[in-house]
Amino acid sequence: MKFVKVFTASCFEFAQLDANKWILQNKINAVGFDLYTSHTDFGSDYSIAVSYEAEEPDERPVEVYTQPIAPRSDLIMMEN
Repeated sequence: MKFVKVFTASCFEFAQLDANKWILQNKINAVGFDLYTSHTDFGSDYSIAVSYEAEEPDERPVEVYTQPIAPRSDLIMMEN
C-alpha cells in the first residue's frame, strides 16, 4: 500500500533534512515527494510530503533536526 508522511519546517532545507533522516534511518521505500508552501500573517511554513510503500503506515516517532513549528494558536498568543 502507499502512504504519505509530511515534514514541516521553517524552510525547505530543514524539512528535507528531516525527511531524509527518517527515510535513511528507517529504510523507507520512498516513491515520491511533493513540496508545499503555506503563507500566513506570521510567516511561511514549508512541507515535504513523502509517499512511501509499506504494508502498514510507519507511525514511529520522528527525531527531527529542526525545532517543530509552534501551532498557530501559540503564535497568536505570543504576539499579544
